[in-house]
Amino acid sequence: MCQTLVPRLAKGTGADTVRNRVPGGAQGDIIGARIQGHDDMDMARYETWVTRSFRWIRDPARDGSLPHHIQLLGLADAKLRGIRREDLVDTQGEWATDDNDIALRDHVMIQAHLWVLGVYEFIRMLDERLRHDPSLATDASVAAITATKRVFSRLRVPLAKREPEQRHAKHDYPVPLPGLGPQGIGWQLNDSLIVYQEELSDAFMTMLEALRPRPDPV
Repeated sequence: MCQTLVPRLAKGTGADTVRNRVPGGAQGDIIGARIQGHDDMDMARYETWVTRSFRWIRDPARDGSLPHHIQLLGLADAKLRGIRREDLVDTQGEWATDDNDIALRDHVMIQAHLWVLGVYEFIRMLDERLRHDPSLATDASVAAITATKRVFSRLRVPLAKREPEQRHAKHDYPVPLPGLGPQGIGWQLNDSLIVYQEELSDAFMTMLEALRPRPDPV
């Protein structure tokens, strides 16, 4: 399991930064181009997604479109990867905006939010299919999917339901606090824990690499 939870970010560099400033008016040309198209996206990261997108095809009629679906999730991840707070503010330290005066920060945060929900649904689909038919993958594959689902679930539940995951209800906030820290886009889950989108992406990549069909019986 990836170490997706890390100590709380230093004041002014993490989840609290989304609440302390009204967006400014400067244009963030580079990040704006990345958000709106393919400019400056992490192509090496996207190529990794493409390569691993073919790890799960068990039923060609049912799974034939899955590689493309995974690649679309990879496209979103490649655009988000490497974005830091300094990329989203102007020279005055104010949040940069697009031509419609919408903060670039808001663009990347909603993309990351939707990316988490989309990846989780894919993981949940694999988990359900393996519950019905464990012969589709090796025991190690099943274990990787279960572990990754648990990592994503702790964030996905409060993002989607506005309540903490039941296992962590005593400690986690009902609604995670989004922000930007040393490792990019993140969500503060409670007083001491942050989960980063890049760490979640790494966990998902590791899971895809672990997927193996179960050998046919001899």
